[in-house]
Amino acid sequence: MRTEKSALPQLGTADTDSRTTLKHGQFFPYNTITAGNFAVNNPQNLYSALAQYGKPGVGELPESDPRKYEKLHLVDGKPNYYNGMEMTARMVQSPGGKDSWGHDILFLAARISSAVQPA
Repeated sequence: MRTEKSALPQLGTADTDSRTTLKHGQFFPYNTITAGNFAVNNPQNLYSALAQYGKPGVGELPESDPRKYEKLHLVDGKPNYYNGMEMTARMVQSPGGKDSWGHDILFLAARISSAVQPA
């Protein structure tokens, strides 16, 4: 596992089976890739993140995309699909709780939680 989180220029993917949704660079921050170790079932970057399983052509990269046909590296080990993120924010309210036009300022907060499913 990488301990330093940084964006890598190489494209990595899982190779469990051949799917349009796996024929593009995947985000696996807790997996590593090895130089020269390429995917077999999904060897090339052909689709964007907008690809849809079972719908060939949806999300296909245009020929003008400079990374189309780039070899996809195989992620080492079992792909770790689980990612987490924590955010904090500071809220500041103006005196009286009104905006410049005299409207009440409303702060709405939502907790978003979902299980990430494999591509």
